[in-house]
Amino acid sequence: KFKEHDKIFSTFAPKPETNIRKNLNEKPNISKPKPKEIKPTNKKVKNIKAKKGSESKDVFDELSKVATAELKKYNKGNKKKN
Repeated sequence: KFKEHDKIFSTFAPKPETNIRKNLNEKPNISKPKPKEIKPTNKKVKNIKAKKGSESKDVFDELSKVATAELKKYNKGNKKKN
């Protein structure tokens, strides 16, 4: 009776190995996790930021030049009046 039951329901038949079974039978990996690779930042973004910074400096330099020129003109005008 038991053999017939086993043939019908295959209770003791060798079951096909699945990935879960293999993973359970293998030793767990306790080694240190690998450090995550740092992706290099996009160079285009860096260039854009650098350009923006240099543009603002250039504008500031231009404004300071204009301001000093205007001050010189103003000072010359005051000296002539005095």
